[in-house]
Amino acid sequence: MKDAVILNTFYLFLPGGETRLGVPAVIKFPYYDAVTETQKFPFKTLCMLCALCAHCLTSTGARLLFEHGYLEADRWDILNAFPQFSSKAIDQREQQNAPVREIH
Repeated sequence: MKDAVILNTFYLFLPGGETRLGVPAVIKFPYYDAVTETQKFPFKTLCMLCALCAHCLTSTGARLLFEHGYLEADRWDILNAFPQFSSKAIDQREQQNAPVREIH
């Protein structure tokens, strides 16, 4: 999930150009200075805000997929980011909520 966010960030970041790395600007954001060939627009901030939004959306989407049972957390949650949706956690909660029977 994080890899997808990082890749999406670089799709905006690298075409914006980086003078210290010698990467020319392919995307010319507003306020691009053609004389000095530099970006005056804070495109790095824009890239990080896009990454934050992408991370929040993918995390929420994954949580909803596990929550509603479209994906099994035991099989697809390889990083154990959603342990509350695993079958082991659900079984433990059911055992804790089961009524206690007293033996006379």
